[in-house]
Amino acid sequence: MRLTRSLRAVLLLVLGGFIPLLIFGDLAEDVWKQSGFPFDVPLLLAIHSTAQPKLDVFVSYLTKLGVFWGVFPAAAIIVLFLLIRQRWRAIEFLLTALVGSIIINQTVKRLLHRARPHLWVTCSRI
Repeated sequence: MRLTRSLRAVLLLVLGGFIPLLIFGDLAEDVWKQSGFPFDVPLLLAIHSTAQPKLDVFVSYLTKLGVFWGVFPAAAIIVLFLLIRQRWRAIEFLLTALVGSIIINQTVKRLLHRARPHLWVTCSRI
């Protein structure tokens, strides 16, 4: 029984952590060496082809709401729910994941120094 639990934990670690980390590392290496991916420009142009002034304003507001008014309140509600149910390991996991994602995000941004692509002229509407 103990071996099965350990094997399952290792399998989850490999599938949920190590493999995504390898994929991310490969993509980060591409960005580092080439300043982007081969599919960057076509993907960005396809997204931009759907642009509309009202939609642009809405998405700009939505982006600014992101962490402070989106992720933070959602995480706080989940933590409160887990506190009520006394799910201490789940709270620990959630908080570790949130703090870890902040650390990884900021570290990668500083290490890669990738400038945003300028494929079209933008106007600030907000």
